[in-house]
Order: sequence, then C-alpha cells, then structure tokens
Amino acid sequence: MKRLAWMLLLLLPFTVSAAPVSLYTYHRQPPFVLELEQRTGLMFEVAALLNQQADAQHAYDARVLPRARLNQTLAGWLDGSCAGAGAPGCDDNWMLLWVIPAWGWGEGAEQRFFWVDLFKDEDLVVSTQQYKVPYRNANSLIGERFAALRGHHYPMGVEELMLQGKINREDGNDVRASLMRVHLRRAGVTIIRRLAFNYYLQNDPQLMSVAADFYVARQPFNQFTLQAMIPISRPDLRDVLERAKADPAWAALFARYGIKPL
Repeated sequence: MKRLAWMLLLLLPFTVSAAPVSLYTYHRQPPFVLELEQRTGLMFEVAALLNQQADAQHAYDARVLPRARLNQTLAGWLDGSCAGAGAPGCDDNWMLLWVIPAWGWGEGAEQRFFWVDLFKDEDLVVSTQQYKVPYRNANSLIGERFAALRGHHYPMGVEELMLQGKINREDGNDVRASLMRVHLRRAGVTIIRRLAFNYYLQNDPQLMSVAADFYVARQPFNQFTLQAMIPISRPDLRDVLERAKADPAWAALFARYGIKPL
C-alpha cells in the first residue's frame, strides 16, 4: 500500500493540469465574435489554435465580457495594486486581446504589461447622410449625442469632453446597437472599427438594407495596432503568443477574416 501511495505521488505532477488561461475580450463584434452562443469568430479560433500547439502547457479559454465587467475582473491590475500573482484578486493567468494602451488600462499601462502586436485597424466616425458629422478632431463632436460602448475609454480628447458634458455620452453594450441608434436618429454619431463596420454592411441583412443612410467621415478617428495585453509577471504567455504568430496557421486563420497579421 505504501509503495502504491509513493507511486501515485510521483505521478501527481504529471497528471494535474494547470488552470486554463483566460483569453479576454470585450469586443462582442465581428470579426472577433460572430455568434457568441455558438462561439464562432476570430476570438474563439485563436483560442483553438493556441490549444492545438504541440508545446502548449495550458488550456486557453476564450471569454467575452462587457467592458465594465472586465474592468472589475482586472481591477487590481488596472489600478496598479497587482504586481504579480499571489495577492487576492491578482490572478495573472490571462491575456487580453484586441486592445491598445490608450483605451483606459490604468496609468503607465505601457510599462506595467507586456504588449504583443496583432494587426492594424482604425476607428471610423459614423453619422448619417442627413446629419453628417465631418470629423476633424474631438471638438467636432461637441454637442453631439454619442452612442458609446459602456466602460470604454475614448482617447484623442473625446473622453475629457464627455466628462465635461460637452459631448452627450449615451452608453450601450455593443457597437451594432450603436449603429442602429444612429440610423434611428436616437444618437447623432458613433465610433466603430472599420473591420466591424464593413462586416455588418456586408453580412447583416438589417444593416445592409440601411447602409446608404450612413455617412463615414473622411478622417478616421484613430489608426492603431491592435495588441494583446499580458501581465508583466507572465513572460511565458508572451512567448506562447509570439510562437503562435510564427506558425503559418496563424496567418492563414487571420486571412480568412480579411486581416493581415503583424
């Protein structure tokens, strides 16, 4: 019996798997999420690709949370009280995909996290043909009813004008609903990723039918490189993602969504 117990103890490290790594996003929109209940879209395919890696030491679980809830989940990391795993609320078993440092991840976010480049995109300023908003800078949005994503930080001076009450921020939970609010004249303007906007106008029957109603300002709101944000205590997760990017299957996956990865 003792011999059997020792054998089981020796086997234990090899049979207990590490906790899954949470792949977070709050972008419940194409191409990242196509159908949430069916778990389709780039977000879920990236998780599957990481799980298929021959040297994978973890399981990867795609998790889609509203921005406000994500902020709560990562609160200790965002306010700077987490420097690594171990402290309450400081689980570092995660990566956050499709973000940039300027979107409200706390002071000094560029230094407090690892950042891995994924692909380039841009934000569009969308209004209607009837009430065009010719965007040039944040002041172009003063006085507008802005269909915003709840919990999202808008850079380029827009967030400050919202806090001053000069831009009328009206929050919702997804960008498709924001587009519909603009179309229905319940808001005057919104900001949306080019990839998501193009997808909706090519694949969503309701939005396809009203595509001609939208006006896209000539000047984008912002152009950026979407990145993965990873706890500074997890260089191993950064390395996992870099290895995945070097796999030809990574480029092939993104190409199916019309994206050229970095």
